[in-house]
Amino acid sequence: MEKIPLKHTLTIDGKIKLTGVVNVEEYNDKQLAAKLSQGMVIIDGNAFNVVSLDTAAGVVIFEGKPHSIRYTATRDKRGWLKKLLK
Repeated sequence: MEKIPLKHTLTIDGKIKLTGVVNVEEYNDKQLAAKLSQGMVIIDGNAFNVVSLDTAAGVVIFEGKPHSIRYTATRDKRGWLKKLLK
């Protein structure tokens, strides 16, 4: 079993490659939320499709058109309605 590095990389070159991934918390065709070795990354976009996921190496590769990337310490699991009514 490979050790997941503490740093991560995000490469967007036709496909999107994210390293340092501990777990993919949420995935659909418009969002990918991944727990990194240090925090979370949430990528929003369109037409996402996971091509490869290797949790042992900490790498996820997917296709699609990203339009925003957010880094956060933790994932806010509240629904969108609760966020709106906040």
